[in-house]
Amino acid sequence: MSNDLNINQQFLCDNSSKIDRTPQQELLHQAHSYSLAIRGLIITSVLLYLVGIGSFVAGKVPEGTINTASELTLKILFVLVKLEKQNTDRLDRLSKHQD
Repeated sequence: MSNDLNINQQFLCDNSSKIDRTPQQELLHQAHSYSLAIRGLIITSVLLYLVGIGSFVAGKVPEGTINTASELTLKILFVLVKLEKQNTDRLDRLSKHQD
């Protein structure tokens, strides 16, 4: 019973700390979360690209299909890297303003 009460109190404390954030801290938190999401998508894109190359080498996928898929994956990867760079620049600006 006391463990449930402690968990509920901790949950309430976590919510109140979110309310206590300044707008700059909230922007910094959102930018950091966005950065983590983009990095996850970049890793997923690279893994899919490698799986496609492996499938092509194994002879399971025709050449035309892998060319189209690899071009599309590389374009998506390029956009994600560009977004990550913009977000990193934003994080740097926000962290300088917070100090």
